[in-house]
Amino acid sequence: MGEQVVGHLFGVFGCHGLHNCRLAMLTVYFDESGIHEGDHLCVVAGFVGDEDQWTAFVAEWTEALKPRKNLHLSDLRWNQQTNRIARLLARLGPIPERHGLTRIVGGIWHRDYHAVVEPRAADKFAKPWMFATQVCIHQTLRFIPKDERIAFVFEEQRGYKEVAHALYEQVFRLGQIDQRVVGLSFVKNPAP
Repeated sequence: MGEQVVGHLFGVFGCHGLHNCRLAMLTVYFDESGIHEGDHLCVVAGFVGDEDQWTAFVAEWTEALKPRKNLHLSDLRWNQQTNRIARLLARLGPIPERHGLTRIVGGIWHRDYHAVVEPRAADKFAKPWMFATQVCIHQTLRFIPKDERIAFVFEEQRGYKEVAHALYEQVFRLGQIDQRVVGLSFVKNPAP
């Protein structure tokens, strides 16, 4: 995560899409793991915070991550660099909490999905990523105050971007189920 992502978090949704305007608002940023064939667990996870929290987090995270520009655990070579990786993760792990970001996690075991869900609902709205995402959205909305506004930002997910936007349109924009939700977008993580 870098300055580009934080700029997107607040530049797009600062005033319901109007630039050059700042209103107090929460933003949640999610990433996923386990969406490919053969994976055992699909997890969508992230953090919720306001602009000040995200700005302070990014400044410290970027410094602690150097010389890397981002972190993908699947790219780390555990067998060759275990001590160095452990030190990196020990440096990075406490940073979100130090800045008051709130952790949100949703997931589903693929075996449970294949046994229970897939035989009854095999469409894109019922895929593991969508289940985990909907759990995250639900958990976020359960804990934020009724007078807050929130934007959901996801790490780029080409396979589900269209269906996530359709969910947002039907449930939050057209259905107006929860007025606190002001947007949903996807951002591409800068290359390493």
